[in-house]
Amino acid sequence: MDLREKKTQKSIRNAFLQIRARKDLGKITVKELASAAEISKSTFYLHYRDIYDLSEKMQSEVIRDVLEGIGRPELFFHDKAQFLDEFVQSFYAKKSMIDILFGGSQNGILALSIEREMKDYLIKMNPDLQDDAEFNTRFTYWVMGGFYAFWENTKRFSTEEIIKTLKAMVRE
Repeated sequence: MDLREKKTQKSIRNAFLQIRARKDLGKITVKELASAAEISKSTFYLHYRDIYDLSEKMQSEVIRDVLEGIGRPELFFHDKAQFLDEFVQSFYAKKSMIDILFGGSQNGILALSIEREMKDYLIKMNPDLQDDAEFNTRFTYWVMGGFYAFWENTKRFSTEEIIKTLKAMVRE
């Protein structure tokens, strides 16, 4: 990718984040984004199919960044409580981006995105897990249940209390 293309991509992404921070994804138009990025609509379409394609790519990137921020991902296999600590720290390091990209109508897909990307990440470390029904089922249950429990309880309890409880549960 040459310098001009990198600048265009950066301009598109920055404009998208600025607009997305104040508008729901379904209300953003390519015309509005192109204007904010100071590009033509055709330039936008050289890089993305539509606004949803751009959003999905950015969502996947931020989730991958969260996973790459986990210092020792192998902990998942032998110390889930410590893995949870590292995941939460990495997640919170990207929270402002996550809040923008997964806000509004996209809120419901955050858990699915985390589950999918994290599972792929762990399977790359241990390919035998790809066809392991027990791992896949338990993993989905652990991530989706933990995520839902976390978000539902943040309305009443501190993050620290919830994380402490989740860590105790994964030790059981």
